Amino acid sequence: MSSANFIGTDNHYQPFAGSVLGRTFANTRFPITITITITLILPLLIRYTIARLEYYHQRRHISPTQLPPTYPCFIPYIGHLLSLLISGPTFLQRATTHAGHLTSTRLTLLTTPLYLFQDPATVRALWKSPALSSPLSSYVYVLGRIFGMRSAALAAYRADDSGPFLKPYSGSAVLAKDRIDYITHADLLRELTGVGLGPLTSRTVRGVLSRVGEAEAELYGGWVEKADLFKLLRGVVGTSIMEALAGPALLELNPGFVEDFWEFDKSVPWFGHGIPAFLMPRAVRRRERLKGMLKRWYGYARERFEEGMVGEDGDGDPAWGSELMRRRQERLREVAGQDEDSMAASDLGLVWASVANIVPSTLMATFHLFAQPGLLDCVRAAIAQGNCRVEGSGFDLKALMQIPLLASIYAETLRLYTNSYFATRSPHSATSLGRWMLPKDAIAMVNSRVSHMDSGVWNAAHPSYPAQTFWADRFVNAEGEFSAEGFEGSWIPYGGGHAICPGRFLAKTVIILVIALMAERFDVEILNKSVDMDMGKLGLGVLRPNKAIGFRIRRRYDGRGQVEK
Repeated sequence: MSSANFIGTDNHYQPFAGSVLGRTFANTRFPITITITITLILPLLIRYTIARLEYYHQRRHISPTQLPPTYPCFIPYIGHLLSLLISGPTFLQRATTHAGHLTSTRLTLLTTPLYLFQDPATVRALWKSPALSSPLSSYVYVLGRIFGMRSAALAAYRADDSGPFLKPYSGSAVLAKDRIDYITHADLLRELTGVGLGPLTSRTVRGVLSRVGEAEAELYGGWVEKADLFKLLRGVVGTSIMEALAGPALLELNPGFVEDFWEFDKSVPWFGHGIPAFLMPRAVRRRERLKGMLKRWYGYARERFEEGMVGEDGDGDPAWGSELMRRRQERLREVAGQDEDSMAASDLGLVWASVANIVPSTLMATFHLFAQPGLLDCVRAAIAQGNCRVEGSGFDLKALMQIPLLASIYAETLRLYTNSYFATRSPHSATSLGRWMLPKDAIAMVNSRVSHMDSGVWNAAHPSYPAQTFWADRFVNAEGEFSAEGFEGSWIPYGGGHAICPGRFLAKTVIILVIALMAERFDVEILNKSVDMDMGKLGLGVLRPNKAIGFRIRRRYDGRGQVEK
């Protein structure tokens, strides 16, 4: 900074001295702090203005092979990342909205371009593209960041460009035994959508009915006040699914597993956001303790399992729990770089994915069931008319699933509270998605909450019930039937295409069953005047309330099946 630019003795600075601007503003003096501010801000402001002009120009002149335009940010390289961290949902909604409609856009996280596709037509095209059917990009992120898989084991996931199908993608040279994308997805599909679904569902339902019965038996003498509805439902739903998936041995060997698991779940957003391990040592120790419990279970199951232990359903056994867990032990251990620790990280991820979203979904459905005026009476009437009760065992599940109001409550709960990112990439070629292109090897993402809060879709259909509100009948049409017609590409709690969440059928059954059981067997009073959601779980699944939901509960029937007085 030249001393010639200082004027007078009070150290005011004339930044344009000697220039045309300097002669124009000859009598204008700037304190140094203002000058430094101008020097720093002015180039950013000019750059930002140019970026906005380019952005709107590209929006007005779209070609068939155009990349989504880059959303302007004030600070280069870190601007989008800061916006996501500081005001994630609000920023995402703003960045993917143009002229009042959802669109697709490009963000830059440090130096990595990220393509967000949110307009329904593009979302539908993305789900249909075979080249974008692999969720492996998400696996690498969550297994490494959240579940602590080591880099050596993650190398197999990063190297696998063969795709999730039986036939590898053209150009892939990955060995058959190392096709971890296909191996993982095929086993999940077999258990959760194929031959394993019936047995797994039956075991889960038995566990839910048993635990609801235990809760019912503990209630006598009228109303009982409890502090946390989530804790009740995690015991009924979460533990039942864990046991159905991994058998009784895991929890019997490790009595602290369930409590440690739900404490770990509270830390998942911190792991997901990349907080360094030294800043959250207790969370890291808890995660490693959970992995140690899984490894202890592995040793026990390997010693004791025999083929004759598999039950009549052809799936479950008391050692490994399910064919899914047996097959994972056999197949994943053969993949290059995998060991006991990587298996434990992967299985911790599987358990988390199986219960960490179903339980809060069930919680919020139950909350609205008892908090929404008149809804409980409507549900009880619908169950009575549905001819779905079965003596001694609860409900005929097939008949229960056909009740439109229950299906609508389920769908509306997922719409309002699911906040997930679905990520994929095309490793071998650029991919056309209708009006937009995705470059080769670039990351494509869809955020469910942005789509679920799209006022152009949800408010247009029912202006009296805007997207931000819970409306139990949103998915019931004029004929009184359940319908999601018109919401294709907008209702996406499970993602879509080949990579759609395979656990969706089990989740639907469990959520609807628990709604029905709670309505039929209990009276509940919600004590919270309002419930606010914890938005810290951005992109990692179903939102949870930021504080416990207190409640009063009593059973409706005594031990003889008579209405409780």
